[in-house]
Amino acid sequence: MSKANEPAFPALTATRYYIGMTIREWYAGMALQGILANSQWSLAILKEAKEKGYDQSDTFAKATIELADAMIAELEKTNPQR
Repeated sequence: MSKANEPAFPALTATRYYIGMTIREWYAGMALQGILANSQWSLAILKEAKEKGYDQSDTFAKATIELADAMIAELEKTNPQR
């Protein structure tokens, strides 16, 4: 069973359970932060998007989601009980 859609930071208070973002959303956001912080990665992605005629924002979004999914899949292989 995939943990991708489980809460990244669940919180339980006396009256409410806050779900917040999913683990997948958290990993994708962290991947985007890393890509944007690294000019070589950013430029490579932008260059590829331009060459293929893709929308640059969509290309970043798709890349980060692919990285998040790969991270989740690898974690599930190495620690399936988690």
